[in-house]
Amino acid sequence: QHYFIQSNLRMISSRHIILVWSLLTSTLSIAGNSVVLLASLKYDAIKIDLMSKVLIQNLAVADLGYSLLVVIPTVVLSSSPGLTITGVPCQVTGLLQFPFGMVNILCICCLNISKLYSLKFPLRARARSSRSVWSVAALIWVLSVGASLLIGRRGFSYYPNIYRCLTNGNLKRTSEMVILNTTTLLLPQLIILFIGSYILYFLNRNSTGVRVQGVTVVLIVSAAFVVSWLPLLISNFLNHGNTTFRLDFFRVGVFCVFISTTCNPYLYMLTSRSFRQFVCRNVCRVLPCKLLMRTQCIRNKPPKISVEGGTQEGQLQEEVVTVYHNLHVPSAAELL
Repeated sequence: QHYFIQSNLRMISSRHIILVWSLLTSTLSIAGNSVVLLASLKYDAIKIDLMSKVLIQNLAVADLGYSLLVVIPTVVLSSSPGLTITGVPCQVTGLLQFPFGMVNILCICCLNISKLYSLKFPLRARARSSRSVWSVAALIWVLSVGASLLIGRRGFSYYPNIYRCLTNGNLKRTSEMVILNTTTLLLPQLIILFIGSYILYFLNRNSTGVRVQGVTVVLIVSAAFVVSWLPLLISNFLNHGNTTFRLDFFRVGVFCVFISTTCNPYLYMLTSRSFRQFVCRNVCRVLPCKLLMRTQCIRNKPPKISVEGGTQEGQLQEEVVTVYHNLHVPSAAELL
């Protein structure tokens, strides 16, 4: 009886942690990615090249979809212990979660490849048309949907310990899962690490005369992606070949992925001056976020000019009038 009480208390505490974590990440993700889409689509507030801007927009859409279709159901299921989903709802929610995760991975990879291409071939990068840029975005979604259909062909089952529907082979030790983890998790992270390291090496070697817009944004977002997806990759490979499945490792990896869908808008705010100015001018007038962004908003304010004897506008008008009256206009006789 004592063991039964301890196990129940442990399960209740983990459920509350998952509930709070999922609710926090979903709220921040929906708010942040909505602002990113509004700022980039309507106000063009993210000053970056076209390729990176389109990829950032698709990344925000993928993060929003992941939050709405994966994180929000986790909030609902973890808040009601006896609630489960089976049948068609489980198959639908399980299948829809994979395209958004794959788009997230492919967009980060393409961001790094695009920045490397801009560094090596700046003139060719500037000559890219909007049609080719949107073709790359469409190809990302097609590949993501195709890979998701391939992954979910076995069907989905509900796992109450993580409050999600996953593929029937996701928790099994099969060689197919090793190939799947290698191609969808390990290989993209290796590509991102290699390209990011080469970009840093290239910038360090050519420190003068090389200015590429948005390099800092891409490098920091890529680093956050690697950190947030690495626990899931490690847990999948640790569980392969073991007689006992380590559910705690897998649970930590699954919920660390939520960081990837949440942190990107706030990283843009720290690294992109134009996006930070948009947030300070518009969002902070509606929401009470000036205390949280006080240093960032103050950094973007223009320096004030100290004026003695009146307001700044009146002093400037007086100086203009004084200069105008002091101008000497030569007469016709003087010109002759």
